[in-house]
Amino acid sequence: MRRSDFIRFSKKLTLFFVLPFCVWVYLELKVKQTPDSYLIKREAIERLAPNLELLVLGNSHAYYGIKPSVFSVPSYSLANVNQTVDLDVDLMLKYVDQLPKLKYVVQSLSLFSLGFRMSEHAEEWRQYFYTYYFGVTGQPGFKNYFHPKSWSLTLALGRDLTWSRIQESEGWMGFVKGLDDHGWYGRPGVDADMLNTAISLPKVRREQESINPRDQWDDAKRRLTLMASRLKEHGVQLIITISPAYPTYFKAFDPELVRSFYAAVEQLCKETSAKCVNYNGDKRLVAGDFFDLHHLNQGGADKYSRIFDQEVIQKLTATR
Repeated sequence: MRRSDFIRFSKKLTLFFVLPFCVWVYLELKVKQTPDSYLIKREAIERLAPNLELLVLGNSHAYYGIKPSVFSVPSYSLANVNQTVDLDVDLMLKYVDQLPKLKYVVQSLSLFSLGFRMSEHAEEWRQYFYTYYFGVTGQPGFKNYFHPKSWSLTLALGRDLTWSRIQESEGWMGFVKGLDDHGWYGRPGVDADMLNTAISLPKVRREQESINPRDQWDDAKRRLTLMASRLKEHGVQLIITISPAYPTYFKAFDPELVRSFYAAVEQLCKETSAKCVNYNGDKRLVAGDFFDLHHLNQGGADKYSRIFDQEVIQKLTATR
C-alpha cells in the first residue's frame, strides 16, 4: 500500500470511529443537561434535608396521589413512576441519616408493589437512572454500578427515547411540567376511557400478568421489615398506606390475589409496628377524583392528602 493510500485509509477509519463518538458525546451531554424528575428530586431532598419531617415513598400511586404540600409538617415525596419497594428502601437507607428532623415515612403500597421488578419491565431504563442520580441499585443482587447504562443515560434510554427526551425537553414523559416543589406531580382531569370498564378492565387484567408469583412477595416484605427496623432506630414512625383505587379496579383481579395482598400488608404492619391505613374504597373519593381506575387526579390527590393529614399525621403528631 502506497503512503498516500494509507493516509486516505487512516482518515476514513478515523472518521468512521470519531464521528459516531462525537455524536454520542453530544447526545449524552444534551440528555444530562435536560432536567427530569430524578435530578430534580435528588437536588430537592438534599436541599430540604435539614428541615424535613415527613418523607413519602412509593410508585406512581404516590407520585400522583399524595400531595405533601398540604401536610401539616414539612414534607417531600421521593415517589416516582414504577418505583419498586427495593428502590424505596434503598432511598430511605441513603437519606435517613441526612434527615435530622425526620419523624414519619409514608410508604405507599399497591397490588403491584410486592411483586414488581423493574428489571423485568419495559421501562427497565429507570433502574439505571437511580444508579446514576442516587447511587442505588434497587434490587439486591442487581449490581449495576459498573454497567455502561449506569453512567450513560443514552445507552439506558436507547435511540428512540433519547431523541424523545431531547426534543420534548421539559415535557418529556411528564418529568418536569406539573412537578411541584414538594415532589408531587398532579394529573389533571379524568380519562373517560379509563373509567369505562369495558375498555379499562381488559387492560387491568393484562397488567395482572406483570405481578410476580406471591412467593416472591417475601423478598419485598423482608426489605420493608429492614426499612421499619432502621427507621425505628432513628425514632421514625413508618406509615404504610394502601393506595386508593376506583371501586371496579379490584374486580378485575383474582379475588384470592387481592385477599393475599391485604393479608400480607396486615401481617407486615403487625410484625413491624408500622401504622397501617387503608383508604381504598373510601366513599369520600368519587369518580371525579380519579384520572383512571387506580390513579388519583389533581383534585383527588388534594382531597385524599388533606384527609390523610387530618386523620393520620395530625393525630400522630398530637401523641408524640
